[in-house]
Amino acid sequence: MRWLAAITYLALSWAVLVKATGGFVLSLGWFHFSSRSARNPFLIALVSLVATWALSRGGHRDGRAVPATWKRAWPPLVAGFVALALVILGVAKGAHVAGGADSYGYVSQAHMWATGALKPAAPGYDVLPPGLSSDTLLPLGYRFAPDRRSLAPMYAPGLPMQMALFERLGGQGAVFYVMPLLMGVAVWATYLLGARAGGRRVGAVAAVLLAASPAVLFQLTHAPMSDLPAAAWWTVALVRPSRSAALLCGLAAGAAILTRPNLVLLAIVPGASLLWSALRSSSTDTGAWHRLTLFAAGSIPACAAVGVLNDYWYGSPFVSGYGEGLAGTLYRWEHFWPNVQRYASWMLETEGPTAALAGLALAVFRRSDRNSADDSADARHVVAICATFALSVWLSYVFYMPFDAWWTLRFLLPAFPAVCVLASVGVFRAAAWLPVTLRSQLVAAALAVALWFSLGVVRIYRAVESSSEWRFATMGRALAQQVPRQSVVLACLHSGSARYYADRLTLRWDLIPPSQLDSTVAALQARGYATFLLLDDEEEGLFRSRFASVSRFAALDRAPQTTVPGAALYRVGPE
Repeated sequence: MRWLAAITYLALSWAVLVKATGGFVLSLGWFHFSSRSARNPFLIALVSLVATWALSRGGHRDGRAVPATWKRAWPPLVAGFVALALVILGVAKGAHVAGGADSYGYVSQAHMWATGALKPAAPGYDVLPPGLSSDTLLPLGYRFAPDRRSLAPMYAPGLPMQMALFERLGGQGAVFYVMPLLMGVAVWATYLLGARAGGRRVGAVAAVLLAASPAVLFQLTHAPMSDLPAAAWWTVALVRPSRSAALLCGLAAGAAILTRPNLVLLAIVPGASLLWSALRSSSTDTGAWHRLTLFAAGSIPACAAVGVLNDYWYGSPFVSGYGEGLAGTLYRWEHFWPNVQRYASWMLETEGPTAALAGLALAVFRRSDRNSADDSADARHVVAICATFALSVWLSYVFYMPFDAWWTLRFLLPAFPAVCVLASVGVFRAAAWLPVTLRSQLVAAALAVALWFSLGVVRIYRAVESSSEWRFATMGRALAQQVPRQSVVLACLHSGSARYYADRLTLRWDLIPPSQLDSTVAALQARGYATFLLLDDEEEGLFRSRFASVSRFAALDRAPQTTVPGAALYRVGPE
């Protein structure tokens, strides 16, 4: 019966996902798998379900053993289904592109790790016209190493290192599977964290709330960034480990630090929790101290690795890819109030019911019956950890440079699993005040409202619509076919993708002084290089205004040589 239940679960999951996505094709190296119709997996699920029911009716005389088993089994099955659904959604519908600054920076750095070329020579010095700054050779996402001859990535190495492993196993296209898989890890870790806070049902509801989050779904289906991977690793680190798993949680914290080094202080939360447990343990109980030691052994080497790589790339362990003086540029005191207003507004607009339940969770938890069966010191400890961790993530970004788009909630994604656990705990503890017959109805109603709200926001904001990001890959592949190899492409947003997809030399037009654009084009063409201008739609106005009245190319009065939705390629130079 267990085997039939597993078949039912997997087949029904597959049928729902195929129906929701319209079918998909998965490719990993030589392996290709396609699923286009939901009919066959649905029929398999139906037959297995009927067989399971028949066995349950004939295998237990009192009729109580099977319900008890399913009562324990359905929460992890729900959490597993949700995790699997998001993995497949990310693989099938995600924007698997290397474009712009972030995604190109991560994907190209992954290739550096996969090939061992961690500090490649900057191409184009022999082509650079006299008097033009070498900074124009830098694609988005990179800076010069101290020698000014080698490229150093701006972004942290954690996510690229994970991507590099997949590239070595399945080719360059496999790097885009990392973020969906880590999303599945985040959902399952949220379930485990919630199960510690209030039982398996609390964990299952927390996992569902996380999976329905508009900010989560937006990041999952758009180009790769490090926010979801950081959230996954930090959530694993928060799951209070047994002695055998303490090293794994420490390694997860280390992976989170490598992924987002600016959040290194978050390790204090799980570390302090383990320290507190160790201090409260008896002198004869060494298990808590062993867990703390193993956690530190897994996480501290990552801090050292960040320092070593910073010194290798930027000349100092204390300098990041963003340069020196972050406290006076990206982090400033005057950013506090704008960020408080924006983050609060965006959370209410996109995560309203979940945020409200999380905000009330601590008060509800304190008023609940301390003698209840589902209350324990460990549960209260987990709730305190979740609240402290969520606040710590917020404090890590409340002084950061403000942005104007709702999806910049992505910075707070490491806190979302903890927030969802708090929300789930809150609704279950509130339900405990009601008669037993009404508790399930309250939980179901609260979950339905939260899901209805979140999925409505997803639809209104078109959070899972990422087709526009494919323009980087589409234009890059067109460049490879239509632009001669001996050419230079003037680009900004596409300065990395043109190199990644077409292997063409790029110069940053946004770093060329306005008065030097025409002379730069003339010098390149005198050396035998065909010259092209690649503009994103959102860059056209910026290009015109930057070079207006000083360059004959500013008017863009020639028809583009190639266009894709969202971008255009112009040939510049003599007629």
